[in-house]
Amino acid sequence: MTESNPTPTATTEPKIRVRGLKKSFGDNEVLKGIDVEIQSGEVVCVIGPSGSGKSTFLRCLNRLEDITGGSVVVDNFDVSDKKIDIDRVRQHIGMVFQHFNLFPHMTAIENVMLGPVQTKRATKEEARATAVRLLDQVGLAEKADAKPASLSGGQKQRVAIARALAMNPDIMLFDEATSALDPEMVGEVLQVLRDLAKGGMTMVVVTHEMGFAREVADRVIFMADGYVVEEGTPEQIFGSPREARTQDFLNKVLCHFQRGQTRAVSFAAQGSLAPRSPSTPYAPDPTTARSRELTPRARTSSYPPSLAKMPLSMCAMKNAPTMSRNSRMPKIGTAAPTISARPPMISSQVTTNAEIPGSGTPMLSNPAVCLSSPLVKAFCQP
Repeated sequence: MTESNPTPTATTEPKIRVRGLKKSFGDNEVLKGIDVEIQSGEVVCVIGPSGSGKSTFLRCLNRLEDITGGSVVVDNFDVSDKKIDIDRVRQHIGMVFQHFNLFPHMTAIENVMLGPVQTKRATKEEARATAVRLLDQVGLAEKADAKPASLSGGQKQRVAIARALAMNPDIMLFDEATSALDPEMVGEVLQVLRDLAKGGMTMVVVTHEMGFAREVADRVIFMADGYVVEEGTPEQIFGSPREARTQDFLNKVLCHFQRGQTRAVSFAAQGSLAPRSPSTPYAPDPTTARSRELTPRARTSSYPPSLAKMPLSMCAMKNAPTMSRNSRMPKIGTAAPTISARPPMISSQVTTNAEIPGSGTPMLSNPAVCLSSPLVKAFCQP
């Protein structure tokens, strides 16, 4: 039988049509019958709690996961059909994962060039020209010759986006592309996604960034427990969700976000941080910042720091042990000068007429007074 060679076609049919999609891992049914249609040029954000099947749903769209039941049709080609040339279908579907998956031994531009050279038989000159343009598009033209190890997390993710775009896909799938990033790096990746959305790219984005979903998405899908619980416009889902499960999820997520905002406003109101531009180094506001001036305690003794924090009773002993600079073992019997600022505690009760058996080293003669401390026991007992 002749093998199908899919190519994108202009049609009024949905770009992606999912019917009755089911996926199980052994006895664990992760997707329990998903029905979704995505139009060409539409930006769809998939939200929901962890474990609801969002990433599995995304991976089934290009058959990175074998489909247990139902169908997934992309550009009129059923990717669940075992006879389809899935590699040809995937050439038109770009995917960006949570953890970059860049080749560590290649530079950024080599990572971007690899796909077109290997699968589309592009020349290296053509692939390099495309890679330079895409790296510039994601704001990394100056990092073209850098290895992944020298890039930040946000930069790595932007290289991964450029690599996916190098295949000139019709559809882009983003699987929580910002979840592995520090908060400061999230914005730069989301900006690239905003630019793609403005360019008319068909995008399916699994995300926990509610603000991004509300701003960029044409439609929001809420998933929970393997089902599509609710879908609609961002205004409908975030403004007036119908389902109780959606309301409960958004209440928890948005309340957590609002608490963070309130905490930040509270810090600003207290004036603990001076307003500053990104180029201005941090400096506390001297009129409101809590004073951190410390009055150093005058010491006339030669105690090392570890012994300087010992109880006052030990500091008043004539034979308090001290530590040798060149040895980790204490020297017993070295007299420490008396600190006049402290009242004598038990110095009058201490004598040095006792010795550690067999050593000839003086030992404190009043164990009832001074051997109650575990630190003294460690230093003074044989």
